Amino acid sequence: MEELSPAQIRLIKTINTLLVQVLTAPDEPEFFDGSAEFMRTCAGAIKQSNFTESLKSKDGISYADQA
Repeated sequence: MEELSPAQIRLIKTINTLLVQVLTAPDEPEFFDGSAEFMRTCAGAIKQSNFTESLKSKDGISYADQA
């Protein structure tokens, strides 16, 4: 298993910080703005990951196509 790069570590820390901000948001607008930023950041982390390459089926069908 490979170690996480410094950029990946920063991204995980950012996601954790955003989640805490969302969970402790004092008002509705801050909650929804924070939630949107949290989801964008999580989507970016998933897009940068390489887990889909390791989950190909025996037939070579990518994970995204299987899903």
